Amino acid sequence: MGLVKWSRMPVFDPKQAFADEDIGYHRGESERLSRQCGAILKRLQEGPATNRELNNIALNYTGRISELRNAGHVVECFDHDRDTGLTRYRLKTEIKDGFLF
Repeated sequence: MGLVKWSRMPVFDPKQAFADEDIGYHRGESERLSRQCGAILKRLQEGPATNRELNNIALNYTGRISELRNAGHVVECFDHDRDTGLTRYRLKTEIKDGFLF
């Protein structure tokens, strides 16, 4: 099997991102990634979420958060307890006086 060249692709375009079967992913992989991003987005739309909650949705929740950010969503890490490792994330959606809240 040869080396695979990766390039930056649009987020949430699984047909384009995984169209080449030579990259070694199963067809369902792109659907799983989209489902995980959608589930995390839905959870954040309900209010702040901890890293433990997001980990239950996707083991690589930080990767899914990065994909959401690349898609234009503003996901903020606003609280981190270094003693317990608990981190809280929220989705900024409200605009007041030119600022997202």
